[in-house]
Amino acid sequence: MAYVTDNEGASALEVDASFLGGKNVPLIIATGDVKVTADYSGTILSGGQVTFGMPGSSSSTVSSDMQDAARVIQNAEYKKGSDTYILSQVLKNSQYYVGSIGKAYTGEDAVDVTKLVTYQNWSKE
Repeated sequence: MAYVTDNEGASALEVDASFLGGKNVPLIIATGDVKVTADYSGTILSGGQVTFGMPGSSSSTVSSDMQDAARVIQNAEYKKGSDTYILSQVLKNSQYYVGSIGKAYTGEDAVDVTKLVTYQNWSKE
C-alpha cells in the first residue's frame, strides 16, 4: 500500500501514531512537506521538506526497506478520479527505483550521497 497526496502549498502531511488508523504504510508520496512525529518504517518521497521529531522528544526512529518500497512501486494501485494506475506508471524514471535498470558512476562522475541529504540539529552517533 502507498499513500499519495497532493499537498503542495498546503499544510504539511502529519505522519503521527494515528496516521491512517495506525497502519504501516511502506511508501508515502507527497508533493509538499511531510512532518513525521512517530516512529516510521518506510520510504518518503516528498516535493518539499521532510521533518522528524516526536512531541516531547528530540528524535524519531525512522527506517527504510528499499525492497519493500520497490515492491510497492511495482504493484500498488493509484486512483485518480475514475482512473486506476500502477505507481510505476505515474512515477518518472520508476525503473530506477525498482532496480530494473542501474548505472554505476565512478571517479569524477561518482555521486556523493552525503551531499544529497541535509539535516539540522542532528549529530551522527
